[in-house]
Amino acid sequence: MMTDEEILHKAMLLLEKISENSDLHSEALLREISEPEMKGVEAILQKIAENPRGALAFDDLFGDKARLVIPFPTTDTNSELGQFVDLLTNKLGYNIEWEKGLMSSERKYEDKSIDAHLARISGNLWKADRVKKIQIKIGKFFKKLADLGREYNQLQNKAIEWAQDNGLEHITKPTQLIGDYVEKALDEKELKRYYQIDSQLSWYLGQNVMPSFVTHDTERIDKMGEYWMKNAEYIKENIKNLENDQYSIILTRHPVDVMRMSDFDKITSCHTPPSRGGGSPEYYKCAVAEAQGHGAIAYVVETEELLSQTNAGNIESAAQELEEYDEIFTEQERWMSGTNLGLEPVSRTRLRQFRYFDWEKHDAGEDDGTEVAVPEKSVYGLKIPGLVATVTNWARERQEEVISKMPRRQSDGTIDLDDFKIYGGSYEDTSGFAGRRALLANLIDTNLDDFTGEVRQDKETEDELPSDWIGDLEKKLNDECRPIATDWNQSYARCQVDYFIRDEGENDWVIYPEGKLMLKWELDEWAQLPNVSAGQDIADYLNQNYYNPDAATASLFDDSTGAIYRGGPEGKEVIVFRCEFNNGAVPRMEGQEQVYDSDGFNEFCVGVDTLDDKRDLFKELIEQYAKIQGWFEGHAYLSLAVKIENNEIGSYEWDVDYDGEYYDSYEAWATISYDFDPEDLGVEPRILFDLVDRREFALRLRGFLTGAAREETGGEYWLSIRDKSAVDSGGEVRYSITFKVDADTPDDLVAQFYELITGDMDDEDEIAKAFMGALREEAAKNGVKLNGPGPAAEKVRDFDALKDLGEVWRRFI
Repeated sequence: MMTDEEILHKAMLLLEKISENSDLHSEALLREISEPEMKGVEAILQKIAENPRGALAFDDLFGDKARLVIPFPTTDTNSELGQFVDLLTNKLGYNIEWEKGLMSSERKYEDKSIDAHLARISGNLWKADRVKKIQIKIGKFFKKLADLGREYNQLQNKAIEWAQDNGLEHITKPTQLIGDYVEKALDEKELKRYYQIDSQLSWYLGQNVMPSFVTHDTERIDKMGEYWMKNAEYIKENIKNLENDQYSIILTRHPVDVMRMSDFDKITSCHTPPSRGGGSPEYYKCAVAEAQGHGAIAYVVETEELLSQTNAGNIESAAQELEEYDEIFTEQERWMSGTNLGLEPVSRTRLRQFRYFDWEKHDAGEDDGTEVAVPEKSVYGLKIPGLVATVTNWARERQEEVISKMPRRQSDGTIDLDDFKIYGGSYEDTSGFAGRRALLANLIDTNLDDFTGEVRQDKETEDELPSDWIGDLEKKLNDECRPIATDWNQSYARCQVDYFIRDEGENDWVIYPEGKLMLKWELDEWAQLPNVSAGQDIADYLNQNYYNPDAATASLFDDSTGAIYRGGPEGKEVIVFRCEFNNGAVPRMEGQEQVYDSDGFNEFCVGVDTLDDKRDLFKELIEQYAKIQGWFEGHAYLSLAVKIENNEIGSYEWDVDYDGEYYDSYEAWATISYDFDPEDLGVEPRILFDLVDRREFALRLRGFLTGAAREETGGEYWLSIRDKSAVDSGGEVRYSITFKVDADTPDDLVAQFYELITGDMDDEDEIAKAFMGALREEAAKNGVKLNGPGPAAEKVRDFDALKDLGEVWRRFI
């Protein structure tokens, strides 16, 4: 066993070889670590001193450097975030309100049905063709596209099967289908839905993007939705302030940088050094083992700070300067002496060391394995989109030869993972055989099916580290879990976590996590407050309508704990819904109700964070249920949308339509038309057109049409006019008027709308009376005489009075 002085001397020589310009020396390293952590540092230096060649991982990647710097673009189209933004704003042409997660656009809706096509060929207008406004949450947009794409694919596949069964074997893909095949293959209901989906996809995607953008790869659309859900909070808060060169990535295999992977105020985990408080020696030794030449870390720093601290003009020069420092990051807690640059990382991920072997050569002492730097998927600190992808692309591009020579089985050509091992600390963010396979698949950019076998873990380094840090297990677990719960509860928007520690017998302590959702509404948003027990029904509704991909067979919410109540301080009371999660259904729990250490509890908290990001979805589902029950303001519109969707309106004279499925609908409208005969009325067409083609007539007509409905419902407000028009119809003047309501319309006004289209005014004679009554009043007001009962009067031909109607007439004809 070497003395401390010998260790320090040999370590100094090795580190000087790593960088000829480095003034890093071991004595300074020791001063950076507290006394209780001295043994861990000695272990690192012992390993370096005893094995000067290949002491640090990834010589082929880093060369003679301990640290490298690469750019981290966040907003150009080469980055994940840049591509996402470009897709929505440029390719699909939407206006995005990032802070609200809302996208909108006005674009033409074109009916794709055969009837509509034939009408257009004959030169007729098709009533379904119109400019409509799209306003939808970003997450809902991708879900809507994926659902429509899957349904469309099913109908297309049925048409293809029909074609092949009827002697058209050459029909193998949707682009070969023609309308005739589709009409013969599908029944009436399916055909109607087929054209509806085609129309909706074209509407959502715009004129420049084909529906095949969705239908060819619905999984890609699902992943876009998952990307938004995962990164929505960061994007909403930072998108306006992001600059493309705001961040840079420091890739480092320096032992102190690796050991300090969780030694920062904004970056902590179970690997946090005990000297900071809250860190566990039992888990900190994983970081110590990793630092002994078995891994590297990718730290994200502010580019401006990097250039300023290194006094460099670009990141290449900054990278050279970093080699001059024994420690580059700010000493957050200990304030020890040493050469400290003072950077503050905002985020990090790891590069794990894998090796693959030729076992025959290895057994003969001729092969120590080929190193592969494999980036982790987990990110600690600020969750900046694209960090893992940027590091992975860097590692992939620089290891092409290493990847190409990975051992494969002769039988099927799959990569043989039985020839691999993973080194360093035993704790893995992406853990187990499945996790290691997933990391390699991500690096190589291939499928999980391209692998055979299992990557084993080499724990020799960690097992040889001192293990004398074990104390009171219950206290230890409490000390480790308490700050985790505190930190997460401060970061959640609408969730909370807690835990209970129990002895299962023979000093076998386990942790039972607890997570719950708490949503709030202002009092005036609810028409009435349901009973507290209705919270259980709400929780059951959430379970039925929310698909949890992490636990497809388990209910996410424990409906027995669901409650809804009025709470808060006097004068600031709100409506609260509270419900606990079933632990096994929380993401990352994989069906387990309990965990065994603080890492497992942190994983549970990460899973709850995923659910916290979906709080808007849960809130929308609850509001949907409340509207159906009549508890929530706006329930009348939802009820109307349900009736329209189920064809339960029963209106004979009114043309009623809405903008989507009831749970996603925002606007509904009803149109009525009437033909005025200029000859019967004894008036020139131009004068008749002038009378009806004015705002005053539309308002007057609204009064006649809605009078009975307003009286019946006691409404104090007028229905909104969505559209009005006057057109030539075979010599007559056809006047159409459309009334609308939407999800924001007061319930009593929705009731007036429903009464209008189903009550007394849903009668041909009453409608005629209303139109003629409005016309006669408008004519009288403007001094125009109309024929009434009795002999017809001579037609009005006062052309002097029409000198200003030229433009109106041109529009009419």
